[in-house]
Amino acid sequence: MNKVNRLLLDSNGWFIFTAISAAFITYTSMYGIRQPYKAGTYTDLFLFGISYKVILVTSQVFGYMLSKFAGIRIIAEMKQKGRLKGIILCNSIALFSLFLFAVTPYPYNFIWMFVNGLPLGLIFGLVFSYLEGRRTTELLSIGLGCSIIISSGFVKTIGKWILQSLSVSEWWMPFITGCIFFPPLLMGAVLLNILPRPNANDIEHRVERVPMLRIDRKRFFGQFAPGIVLIVITYILLTILRDFRDTFNVEIWQELGYTNASIMTSTEIPVTIGVLITIGLITFIQNNRKAFTLIHGLVIGGLFISMISTFLFNLKILDAVSWMILTGLGLFMGYIVFNTIFFERMIATLQVKSNIGFLMYLADSFGYLASVFIMLYKDFGEKNMQFSMFFSQSMLLFSSLVIILMIGSVIYFNRILSK
Repeated sequence: MNKVNRLLLDSNGWFIFTAISAAFITYTSMYGIRQPYKAGTYTDLFLFGISYKVILVTSQVFGYMLSKFAGIRIIAEMKQKGRLKGIILCNSIALFSLFLFAVTPYPYNFIWMFVNGLPLGLIFGLVFSYLEGRRTTELLSIGLGCSIIISSGFVKTIGKWILQSLSVSEWWMPFITGCIFFPPLLMGAVLLNILPRPNANDIEHRVERVPMLRIDRKRFFGQFAPGIVLIVITYILLTILRDFRDTFNVEIWQELGYTNASIMTSTEIPVTIGVLITIGLITFIQNNRKAFTLIHGLVIGGLFISMISTFLFNLKILDAVSWMILTGLGLFMGYIVFNTIFFERMIATLQVKSNIGFLMYLADSFGYLASVFIMLYKDFGEKNMQFSMFFSQSMLLFSSLVIILMIGSVIYFNRILSK
């Protein structure tokens, strides 16, 4: 292990390759434990008059949301030595909950999806804490960003294959899929843990990242409250769109006339390439303030693409596959930017010793809370509306709001920085 550490210290190329690979492997494998049940449809199953799949999704997201609120403190205060144990323990609990989901009879097994989501909400913060605060953070984030975009479709493809080819029930499929992904998760977590810490050059350009106690978090929020509120609302809207598209991806494609499981992965590949090339290029902008302003522009541009493509699809000018690719490209342009580089450059621009965990989990917690309400609203308020139509209308409304909020954010922070 000492030889590996020395190689990573001496070779920037090997360090970047290892960090990108480790983040991708770890977070993709987490998706293999979190998302496989969504490959099932649980047709004609209901509880309290609600579709059982919606019950499962809501239960998991509620647990995931609670862990995001807990993460505001846990991740913000986390020290280096607790990260590896945290990743392994959280995923182990989540995987065991899938086993209990399989052996507990319907309709009582939904509780285990809540338990599954409860620890997994901490994984992103644990993984990203290894990458933040470096001059190459944007480049290192490529693996994590790629995982966020492509992993959900990839895991559902694996889940569908297990259902169709191995004749496994929808109850056992999530656990079997999770078992496949658990060994690579351990490998990725160990690789992350041997990465060297940010050096003096990193700290000079990106500000030292330190644990944030309650008093630090309160001071930081009070200092930049208007901008943080604009950002959190923006992220809430992005999370709603992304989570709905992700959760009901199977149903949307079926309504559009596509039943081949591979389309959920193949259509995400061009989205992944487009988003990650754009994010990677931000690495070459050394001036943090210019990069931070440009990142606002990326979010605005991305949601503009999603809004226009949806408008053209509704007019039947754009075909379904092109619409899903373009809406995915635009939506993830904003969502991945927030998950990887927005807060990184914000901290570096404001020159305040802090960490991404606090900001990320503050935004994430409210984002998933809103996502739960939207799914319940769809099942109760718009029960007869097709998923594709609901997604289309939400995209038009929320995209326009995000654009307005991001314009407000860039104006606010430029005024703060000009004082």
